[in-house]
Amino acid sequence: MTEAAGTEELDLQEAAELFRLIYPAFAALLDKAEAARGPLKEFHLAMAAEHAKSGVRILGWDSRRAINAIFELYKEHYLVEGRIAADLWAADQFGCDLEAAIVESEDIRELEERIKAVVMQIRQRESELQRLRRELGQLEEIRAELSRPVILHGTAASVAGGAPSGDTPGASGQSEPTEADAVVADHVPSPTPAQ
Repeated sequence: MTEAAGTEELDLQEAAELFRLIYPAFAALLDKAEAARGPLKEFHLAMAAEHAKSGVRILGWDSRRAINAIFELYKEHYLVEGRIAADLWAADQFGCDLEAAIVESEDIRELEERIKAVVMQIRQRESELQRLRRELGQLEEIRAELSRPVILHGTAASVAGGAPSGDTPGASGQSEPTEADAVVADHVPSPTPAQ
């Protein structure tokens, strides 16, 4: 066996081992995408493969090329025969553990459900806080209205110590002319005698 053939075989073995490591995360991504979209198209399969590969460090150009080829074969089986056939092919060819993928997929589903529940609780509490803020604003407006001083026009002068009331001795019912009255009288024309 030549050195190049030996290196190629090592790269394939490394790629097969990497595929086995990546497969549970890849299967979980497929489960999530299929739950949202149904059977996947080529683009979504490629995106899931890229995302799953991003979690593993792949050394060497040949190893990367070999693992890409494995994902391409998986994709072909998936598109032609369906998901179950592609998963069985991965188990037969590379010893991928389907049960581990299913367990991880169920864990992710449980986590997703918990995340949805927490998000729902947050939205409900935010809604309740907004309602309480509106109520607080209305109550503060009412308080501001009620705490304003009330001034009645007829009694303001007497409360302030102004003109005496009609009960005072010597009051004739008419008040003495004020400075304001004098100013008004200056501007009002006096009546002329009728001719």
